[in-house]
Amino acid sequence: MRGRDDPTSKHQEGRVRIGIARIAQETNTFCPTLTDLDTLHVHGVRFGQDVLEDDSEGSTIPGFLDMVGGEDLVGILSVHARPAGPLTPEALEAVLSWFA
Repeated sequence: MRGRDDPTSKHQEGRVRIGIARIAQETNTFCPTLTDLDTLHVHGVRFGQDVLEDDSEGSTIPGFLDMVGGEDLVGILSVHARPAGPLTPEALEAVLSWFA
């Protein structure tokens, strides 16, 4: 992420810069179907500006954007999956790496 002193940063003085990230997956430990990386991609993985434009079913981002005004918003990550079993180790590792 670019710092405030970076000339390519779009941050405007006097405004708060807010990073937006969302991970949504209802885990049912009794479900035999694990949530793998392909499942996450099918249901929705978004980065950057696409996060701010996420109006998919069940997304809370549009409501959040309606309530925040006059601030610099930066899309970071949006991950959504339907209810299923726990994340596979590979899927969890990928999601965590997307925050790095």
